[in-house]
Amino acid sequence: MASGHTAEASDAAAAAAAAAAAAAREEEDQRTVVMMLLVAVRLMAVLMATGYIHPDEYFQSPEVVAGEVFGIHTQRAWEFDPSDAPARSIVPTYVISGLPMLLTSFFVPGT
Repeated sequence: MASGHTAEASDAAAAAAAAAAAAAREEEDQRTVVMMLLVAVRLMAVLMATGYIHPDEYFQSPEVVAGEVFGIHTQRAWEFDPSDAPARSIVPTYVISGLPMLLTSFFVPGT
């Protein structure tokens, strides 16, 4: 009788282990699909891009947002100067650089 309960417990443990392994494989498959989609989007952006991003934009754009989000003194580029009809919109900069900075200021004390 004891061996019957042991066999049932062993079968239940094996079934639980198999279910956990199947769930892990499914989660890994979902991650793979998401990564493949992100790579496809990146490739489309690279292949379909018609412009050129100037290297100074990598520094100017986040600097504008950092000054406002973190309350630090920054030198605002002329393109973003609100007092003199800005040449560029601040919206893409806030979406790309501002959201991570806002999250940082929210989750990291002292920033």
